[in-house]
Amino acid sequence: MMKPIYLVLGMLFLYGQVVSQKNPSTLASNLNLSKSNINRLIYPSTLVTQANAELLLVDVEKMGPTDPVILKNWLTANFKRFGIESKQVKQISIYTGRQYADCRNCEKNCKGRCVQDPGADCVCISHSEPNVRTAQAERTVTFIFLCTEMIDDATAMDLVATTVKSSKSNSSE
Repeated sequence: MMKPIYLVLGMLFLYGQVVSQKNPSTLASNLNLSKSNINRLIYPSTLVTQANAELLLVDVEKMGPTDPVILKNWLTANFKRFGIESKQVKQISIYTGRQYADCRNCEKNCKGRCVQDPGADCVCISHSEPNVRTAQAERTVTFIFLCTEMIDDATAMDLVATTVKSSKSNSSE
């Protein structure tokens, strides 16, 4: 016969596990676009204000296309300027996106995740550079994903894709 204390302890443990799980939708909820729509910042609303996100994108835009490692280092060094507490940022992921006018081409050539984007028919989101041979007139975009929790890459990619699809976006002027 199980002692009641073990039942109570078991229930408390289970409750703790359920409560400690973060809801992925709270990890990334905002999408800001740079003026040229080439850089996109995805972040939790508790991390940075929309105004500061827009300012950050203006500075990223000035940098032009850059290596993801250089971009991560620049972000980390400049968080304070944009009102971001660096110790709150647990993860920075940089994704490359290739816009396709035809979703069939996206699905055929994408090595990451193909998602419907309000600004184009489809966007292939991946860590690596898109296949340049198939990039006719499609544009390349950079997705900067800031997260307050460490999550696995598949979950981060899901959050980016979901945020892009939902188009909760604010354009930087």
